[in-house]
Amino acid sequence: MAFAFLLIIICAIALFFMGIMPAWIGAALTFAGLSGLLALGFIDQRRSGLLRRRGRQLQARWGLYVYHYAGLPLPFSTEGNLFLTNNQMLLETEHGQLAIPLTTIEKILLLDSCQIPKLSGRQLADLLGLSNELSFTGIQYKIDQHDPAGRNHTLIMMVFDSPAKGANLLILAAARRLPSVTRLFANPILPIDRIRLLGPDSKTEMPVL
Repeated sequence: MAFAFLLIIICAIALFFMGIMPAWIGAALTFAGLSGLLALGFIDQRRSGLLRRRGRQLQARWGLYVYHYAGLPLPFSTEGNLFLTNNQMLLETEHGQLAIPLTTIEKILLLDSCQIPKLSGRQLADLLGLSNELSFTGIQYKIDQHDPAGRNHTLIMMVFDSPAKGANLLILAAARRLPSVTRLFANPILPIDRIRLLGPDSKTEMPVL
């Protein structure tokens, strides 16, 4: 979104100096673009402040702003915060909380969003250690049509065990680049041996440390 506002400003200025756009229209578009950037900055600052305060309340090691893509009965791209505490991962959304004890985590796969088109449902299932082939077509379509996290984001695929349902798959997206998210998940309190980073070839698994 920030890129779109910046593009509006650049185009307005360029068209004005080329003599194609009247000055008042160029000024109006530039003002609109600047207002949009300021609004986004305010929203991001407020969001970061809330994330930090909530993290301190939970005594969390870190907090990450995420979008829910699959795994829970929630609308696609529901916004939430993912926290790492001393004994669990906690996902909080406006609809409620999901607590995942660290001892129940079976696998976490971190990958770049651009790698998804290169993977089949069978490949994803094998990477995550699941017996059933994943139907990722619907999720990929939603990502293409409505991608709130931006094109360069990180997908977090987490398989965890629950007594009632067995293996569960949670898919989250973070509007941060893969190396940044990888550093968070390299925390030694997590089961590092169960956390993998998908390599550039979209086939090889790599350790996060």
